[in-house]
Amino acid sequence: MRALRGGHQAMLDADEPGGFDAQAHVHHAPAGGGVAPIASLDRRLPNPGQLQDHIKPHPGHVVGNELADGFLLNTSKRRSLTAVLGGKRIPLALTIFLTALAIVDDIAAVLVIAIFYTAGISTAALIGGAGCVVVLTALNLLHVRWPIAYIVIGLLLWLAVLKSGIHATVAGVVLAFFIPSRTRIDPAGFVHRARGLLSHFERAPQRGSGLLVNDEQQAALHALEEAAEDVQSPLHRLEHALHPWVSFLIMPVFAFANAGVILDTSAADAITHPVPLGVFAGLLLGKPAGIFLAAWLAVRLGIAELPSAVRWSHIHGAGWLGGIGFTMSLFVASLAFGTGPMLALAKLGILAASASAACIGSILLLRIPRQAS
Repeated sequence: MRALRGGHQAMLDADEPGGFDAQAHVHHAPAGGGVAPIASLDRRLPNPGQLQDHIKPHPGHVVGNELADGFLLNTSKRRSLTAVLGGKRIPLALTIFLTALAIVDDIAAVLVIAIFYTAGISTAALIGGAGCVVVLTALNLLHVRWPIAYIVIGLLLWLAVLKSGIHATVAGVVLAFFIPSRTRIDPAGFVHRARGLLSHFERAPQRGSGLLVNDEQQAALHALEEAAEDVQSPLHRLEHALHPWVSFLIMPVFAFANAGVILDTSAADAITHPVPLGVFAGLLLGKPAGIFLAAWLAVRLGIAELPSAVRWSHIHGAGWLGGIGFTMSLFVASLAFGTGPMLALAKLGILAASASAACIGSILLLRIPRQAS
């Protein structure tokens, strides 16, 4: 298909004086691969807060379980809350901070799953998984941009990780690192190219009653489609394709299947049980304290700096929003406790802490004067 489109483009360039030099607008991938970092925030805050939050101890009677529950965030819930609170009240830099924090936090959660919830290791399956990683590396270094290639190898990687004994969610994290996030052309190049193609489409003589019999207009459409693909990264295209399935099918099904809380004990016993207390304290107390104190320490040491529109009151409120833990927390709880009353108690702690963190964080951010944002 790309070769066919290339033929169409060559025909268009031949008809257009001087043609169009796409190389002038190409973003070449770095020598180490085509994967760009999440964001460059000029020494802004996310990473120090995340690291400190992950290494701090959390109260609880099972260290692995409470560590996992203590730093599990829900990216979509946090982004939704900041949107509901209002863009003018919430600085863009704070939204970026929360999003980056949530993403890295979820990655760390997957690593905890791999470390604490791996029963046995299959060497043969691990070798197969390593082979898939080698293939993914080669695809990235060769600047292969077909999402289907990464999907196929990703499925094989998922199967290998599943059979190895390591939790299969690790495969998704590894795969994401290798899908190219750079574009072939920049926005200015796309605009220039699109205008030329639309002009060519408009000037093409009408040779029949329908578009299908006009080869020149067909060539312009194919070239415009190729340009639209080149201005998007494969990672973005894949994310865009998966988003409705994840938002409207996978997440609701997961929430419906895992959010039910059935208690076989009295309410008093449930409140005083160490499992919900440990989860509640890890999410509602450990999380805000870890985020705020690590951010403060990073700024004091000169490791990071606050963005111009963000104040410490924003970081304080964002830290409380960090206590929201739903999807991944429920997932880890199901791995840790299986089925039975202990899982129900853990769910109770997760839901109580998440609701409390959302209310406290929202109130703190809404109390910040509008001019402070």
